[in-house]
Amino acid sequence: MQIISAVLGGTVAALLGNSGINMYQTYSLASAAADQQQHKTTVQSSSRSRRGPIISQYISSSDGKVNAPTDKSVDEIVSDLKQLKRSDFVALWLGCEAPSTIKDVDGDWNGVLLDNSGLT
Repeated sequence: MQIISAVLGGTVAALLGNSGINMYQTYSLASAAADQQQHKTTVQSSSRSRRGPIISQYISSSDGKVNAPTDKSVDEIVSDLKQLKRSDFVALWLGCEAPSTIKDVDGDWNGVLLDNSGLT
């Protein structure tokens, strides 16, 4: 019985720790996004100094807009997105324009980019 209690306690502690980390990251990203909107900046200025080679391919250096490279396949783009840090991925997502209709995002969804937390 003590072993079961210890395992359950460890599991609960791990889940609480991961939840706390996710809440902190979400708050930090939301605060940064609010600051960007308030100061009318773009994703370009938010990560210019620390932008990696992958995210640089998706953000225009002239106007800061997010665009997918035309010379890459969907699989290559998904591979790039999988390699981004969570903060870069969310910054890229926040820089995208919302689809105007549901038909703009119509198609098959496999959820591959949603699986980013491993076991938890």
